[in-house]
Amino acid sequence: MADYCTIAEVKNMMPDVEWASDYYATILSLISRASRAIDRWTGREPDAYCAPEATRLFDSVGNSELYIGELAAAPTEVKVAWDGTTFELLDAAEYYCLPINSLPFNYLRLEFGTFPCRRRSVQVKGKFGYSLSVPDDIKQAVIMQVIRWYKHGQQAFQNASANSALGSLEYGGLDETVSTIIEAYRKVTI
Repeated sequence: MADYCTIAEVKNMMPDVEWASDYYATILSLISRASRAIDRWTGREPDAYCAPEATRLFDSVGNSELYIGELAAAPTEVKVAWDGTTFELLDAAEYYCLPINSLPFNYLRLEFGTFPCRRRSVQVKGKFGYSLSVPDDIKQAVIMQVIRWYKHGQQAFQNASANSALGSLEYGGLDETVSTIIEAYRKVTI
């Protein structure tokens, strides 16, 4: 699975911290965990923000439209098993993706006719997810959450600690700024 930031990007956000190489494995683990936590919090599949190419099979109910989840770009291949056994490659002019004017795509619509009423009759190859590359907001949220967790570990996972430099209390837990940044990416399911 893909991570939404690198160790270098985390280190660049805190230039005055000495990062011993002993902590690289821990930071890499935190980056992976923060990336998956953001996927879950936004209600999306793992790797949704740097969509990998995959081939998926879909059941069709005989309509001209087929729900395909999130597709970050136009599919590279669409095949249909009209007879239920042999898949036939469709020409790109035979279908289009919906919504027409925004990404990610969620539906395929045939230009003419309907998909067959069969299980596993449509095969779509493409980049399934929200986006092809990690949006800046998602990357920033992962970096902030990694730093938050790292610092929380340094204070023995206490819920509150005193910061002598600022003279204030700092609290552990989910950073409200992170959830505010990624709120716009939350997938609403009705």
